[in-house]
Amino acid sequence: GQIIIASLHPDLLDRIKKFCKEKGIPSGMLENVSVGLNHAEIGALIAKKWNFPEQLVQAIGQYHQPLGCDKKYKDVVFSVYLANAITELERDRITFEEVNTKVLIDFGIENESQLNRIQKRLENAFLEQRSKF
Repeated sequence: GQIIIASLHPDLLDRIKKFCKEKGIPSGMLENVSVGLNHAEIGALIAKKWNFPEQLVQAIGQYHQPLGCDKKYKDVVFSVYLANAITELERDRITFEEVNTKVLIDFGIENESQLNRIQKRLENAFLEQRSKF
């Protein structure tokens, strides 16, 4: 979805993210107002059009709003949401308090230090795999 928005409106996503960070509002809300759909919704529409499995359509379309997903796809949607949240935390785009508590509880994550340990293990595993290439 981000690729589609960027190809139609170069620099729009960067401007939206910058504005939202300055104002403390969710970027998806401004994407909806300025484009009509957010990038996740656009991505889900494309995935559906390309006949992706429904669990991937749900993961693409709901990863910013994980509690809105079909319950049978909760595991994949919550996983994608958490992966995205960890990335956003690493880039200082969100704080721990902004991560959905229900998703954290579903993964058994009770506090910020526990999530930091998970993130560090994932980072180390990534670096180890990358060094093999």
